[in-house]
Amino acid sequence: NEAPYFDAAWMEEGFCVSNKETPLLNSHALSFYADAIATVFLFLAYRKYNGILSEQCIEHVYLNIFGVFMHGLGHLMIAFSGNAEEQTTKQQMSIQERLDEDGPKALIVQTLILLGFWIALLKAAMPKVSMKYTAPMALFLGSLPSQFLVKPELGFTYTQTVLLLANSFNQLNLPLEKKGYVYSTFAVVVSCPVGLVGWLESQTCGDFLIKYGGHLIYDGGICVSLFVFLLLCINHETQKSDAMKVKTL
Repeated sequence: NEAPYFDAAWMEEGFCVSNKETPLLNSHALSFYADAIATVFLFLAYRKYNGILSEQCIEHVYLNIFGVFMHGLGHLMIAFSGNAEEQTTKQQMSIQERLDEDGPKALIVQTLILLGFWIALLKAAMPKVSMKYTAPMALFLGSLPSQFLVKPELGFTYTQTVLLLANSFNQLNLPLEKKGYVYSTFAVVVSCPVGLVGWLESQTCGDFLIKYGGHLIYDGGICVSLFVFLLLCINHETQKSDAMKVKTL
């Protein structure tokens, strides 16, 4: 399959993967390590700043504790699932064939991890949407298509597209009074860079990114952008607090 607008190394897997033959050190495993570390720091930040930062800001931090960790867990699962060709072969099997090969427990665990992955990321993308809507979306737009319909080499593209659309529609439909500093800062610092780094990965994998961790740059970029967002929220609240003190003098 020729795709002249995308990097050949990226097209092989649908991700930019370094150290393909070493599950514990390939880009997917490295992404898990980065996401796990970021999860710890997001949790600590939530514990420290909950009740200090605005509800809208701290909500992003809280939900991304789960979103970032489940994102990383999804990568860890991919790290040990073989390459895209092997995953495609498995995907083309009937459910009975997969049960015979892996056993029911393995298939159930995989389904639950994928469902948890999609629930966590969709909830982070759509903070105010009720779980009664998020969970069915996670099942029918995420977990089931990922396992049985979407080609493994298109998995990253599919996932990013669904999540960016969910986040965009959710944020655009916020009431006007919620479209202030936090709204615009999250869009500029987190949402836009995610899409741009995804395109960078698809264009520069073989010549550039694969030498520096491959997809790790994408996951690491999300983590860094979340902490930049958090720091900007802290700075904004500090400035507001200082301004209030001046007014009371």
